[in-house]
Amino acid sequence: MMQTPPIPESLKMWLETYPQSPTPWLMYGIGNVGRNDDGLGIRWIEEMERLATAPPSRILNPPIESNSSCLLKNLSFQSNYQLNIEDALEITKYDLVIFADASKESMTTPFQLVEVFPNNEISFSTHAMTIENLLALCEALYGKRPLAYLLKIQGYSWEIQDHLSIEGEKTLAKTLDALAPLFRQ
Repeated sequence: MMQTPPIPESLKMWLETYPQSPTPWLMYGIGNVGRNDDGLGIRWIEEMERLATAPPSRILNPPIESNSSCLLKNLSFQSNYQLNIEDALEITKYDLVIFADASKESMTTPFQLVEVFPNNEISFSTHAMTIENLLALCEALYGKRPLAYLLKIQGYSWEIQDHLSIEGEKTLAKTLDALAPLFRQ
């Protein structure tokens, strides 16, 4: 049975102080929905967007105890097949960015949420932009970067099919059950 991993302390602290100082933040899904579980990051974003306006009773079972029926304010959603150099300018508009992507790593948990930092060198190609490179570009070009996390969701199948594997669907559901309550007001 998969365990639920811990949430980074820096993210917990940000979420605790957020209601007193609302600032814009972004969830950004990465992946290819035409390759089974490679689409997990995109599906995460689609589900979180759906939950952004859903009443609490429709989100989790049992319902979340909350006076609000929406996710935190000033939350934006984006997704793409891959990161692009243009994303550096876009993510500087936000104080926090949570990137979501499928993981081929073997994990003992359905997901891992890790803080991401810029790397020391700026390098990129049109097909290999990393989050670390993107953050380094933000600092170099615009003098700032958001607090950034990578949500790695365990994937299982990478075949050319336009749906998640059964295991991928289960992992996505477990990830949503564990994380969606953190992002509610």
